[in-house]
Amino acid sequence: MTRRTNILVAVLMLAAVGVVGCESSTPSSPAPDTAAPAAVTALQGSPAGGPSVSLSWTAGSELDLAGYKISRRTVWSDKSMSEVQPIVSVTQPSFQDYSVQPGTSYLYGVTAYDASNNESPQAVIRVDVPPPDSAG
Repeated sequence: MTRRTNILVAVLMLAAVGVVGCESSTPSSPAPDTAAPAAVTALQGSPAGGPSVSLSWTAGSELDLAGYKISRRTVWSDKSMSEVQPIVSVTQPSFQDYSVQPGTSYLYGVTAYDASNNESPQAVIRVDVPPPDSAG
């Protein structure tokens, strides 16, 4: 081989290594978010005038927290709370339910959900709405 051939072979080898070593790579997608937010804490419920029920809880601290789903059923329902569909979704850690009946006891379930729709375990509380005042 001549000096010129050796240089050409060396350049071709370096080019081949450069091409192989510098392959373009497609950026990988981030792993899907499968982590549920923490369960709602300090859930409180009480009957209010009207009749209505007032619920409140401690706000979640997850950066991707999207809101809270609230489920309700009467205490004598044969459905478990996990079978009850949410009646509303809210973004604040409180809710006022104006669709209750006097003299009825309710179970409320509250879950937190994130931007990927992962849902926390349900916090449940019982609220007894008093019967109407019969004095009159």
